[in-house]
Amino acid sequence: MLQDGAVNNEEIIFKRRNGTVFCGSVTAVVVKDDHGKVLHYDGIIEDVTELRQAKEEAEKRREEIAHM
Repeated sequence: MLQDGAVNNEEIIFKRRNGTVFCGSVTAVVVKDDHGKVLHYDGIIEDVTELRQAKEEAEKRREEIAHM
């Protein structure tokens, strides 16, 4: 992220404070001052666990059909 200055829809596995894990899609940018020093990061994390599971299930079904 420091090299490119941004992350767009990068899927990462996160752990919540209660110990459960989820797949999050991260979109973020680096915010720098006038001298190029990193001040902070701005971004969002979207829980895409269900979407990822649905995609995996669809791929599994496609493979089953292909082997019939």
